[in-house]
Amino acid sequence: MNINASFTIAGWIIATALRGTELTVEVTHKDGTPISETGADIGGANELGYRFTSEEIEAEYRSQGDADAPNIEGNITIDDWKIDIVVDEDDHLNLYVTSVDGHEIEHDSLTHGTSHSKSCDLVIDRV
Repeated sequence: MNINASFTIAGWIIATALRGTELTVEVTHKDGTPISETGADIGGANELGYRFTSEEIEAEYRSQGDADAPNIEGNITIDDWKIDIVVDEDDHLNLYVTSVDGHEIEHDSLTHGTSHSKSCDLVIDRV
């Protein structure tokens, strides 16, 4: 089964592609600067967690200090995959990925954005 979907929340654009058991997620931001995953340990049991930021968001944080934006939450369900979404007070995008049916999942790859390719792309698969 191949399913493609795209969602926008608080300036973040999340594009997903499901190919068999493999889920690909591409993250970009309306500011057009490269996206990176921060490496924050935000996942839980049977859940993969990712925290994304953009170069522009980090530059604003350095110049203005702590942010105080409202948290915005949502979720996406695609076949057996559920992605909980939180845009936090610092405008970072947090994604929490689980299997609806309780399958064990694993992180396959992550590619940070660059000046030539702005998106941060991750691939997750069922074990």
